[in-house]
Amino acid sequence: MTVKDDLNRALAELTRSRETPVSLDEQGWAQLVLPMPPGMTKQGGPQLIIEVVLSKTGNYFTLLTPLAVLDGKPSAEFFQALLYRQFSADQVEGGGFGLGAGGERDRLVALCHWPLAAITPEQFSALFRNFVKATLALIREVKEMARREPALVLIYPD
Repeated sequence: MTVKDDLNRALAELTRSRETPVSLDEQGWAQLVLPMPPGMTKQGGPQLIIEVVLSKTGNYFTLLTPLAVLDGKPSAEFFQALLYRQFSADQVEGGGFGLGAGGERDRLVALCHWPLAAITPEQFSALFRNFVKATLALIREVKEMARREPALVLIYPD
């Protein structure tokens, strides 16, 4: 089996209670939309978006969640804080930050790469739960950063 096969099996298992289970599209991408936990945003606020992206080689995959878009050029201090903050896994609940092109503006994302050649549905479920937990912590981190960095436009504002 390939990583893509493993992912499709894991996604189908994770979303089996939904009317339409989730699977990767032709480009190796899928999106899961979850309700935000109470207290994270205002009533009726945005939902948490988790993207599953298979690498172009098919050897790896990434879980990611958009956190903010960059409106202008952030300060050097912002980039320095971003790199230092994620150096210790305990500080970011095992997650990490990444910057990527996202249309007209770059976006700041929470991410986690899976580097092994296989994954079971049970492993994916555990990884997914841990990634959601890390993402919620990173959302709080980015809210703090946005107070000092005007170039950050939050996707999950207060």
